[in-house]
Amino acid sequence: MLLRVIVSANEIRRLSIKNIPPSIEELCQLLQNKIGLRGSFILQFEDPEFGNKLCHVRDIKDLPTEQISAEFKRIVTTDLLQPFLEGLDGLVPTLLEVYKAAAMSGRKLSLKSILHCHEKDDTNQKRRTAALLGLPNYISEDPSGIIKTCDAHGEQLYMIMKGMQVGLLIGHEGVLLDAFQQEVFNVAVVVEETIILQSLQNVPEGFAMLLF
Repeated sequence: MLLRVIVSANEIRRLSIKNIPPSIEELCQLLQNKIGLRGSFILQFEDPEFGNKLCHVRDIKDLPTEQISAEFKRIVTTDLLQPFLEGLDGLVPTLLEVYKAAAMSGRKLSLKSILHCHEKDDTNQKRRTAALLGLPNYISEDPSGIIKTCDAHGEQLYMIMKGMQVGLLIGHEGVLLDAFQQEVFNVAVVVEETIILQSLQNVPEGFAMLLF
């Protein structure tokens, strides 16, 4: 099997594998070992039934015998992530002040719990998280279809992801008592009820991956 591995926008490699592993998980592990990269990645193949457009691999049987494409998370490098975070940091103070005024006026009571979470642990990461999670509430949009939280060990993921077309799954440990957990266990990007990126360490990075 011939594979086309996109390591970054400027680095694309050819990789040959003699035998296809019996599962997607084993194939992903093999790719990581062969290329020597860390982190999650997207596994896709050119589907002849859709004009050879790239489609996500859900089952090892989906793979054609000629070629697949593995697009690693590293394609989203600091060249994209860092400007996103810097731009976000420039907006965070204004957003939080606007949220606070709306919550105090009684117009947006749902923002109170989000603001309370960041005030309990006033770090830059928590301010970023509060600004991002608070935005749908401020503009009166229901975020439940694109942002979901779950106990990483106690809930069935397929039920949580049911109906999600594009969104973030924020995993935490134990009972969620606040608007968002102080310690995030795992953040994943979901497309068409399938996790395509996981093990992201924080909510802002998850939003960046979702937008890119």
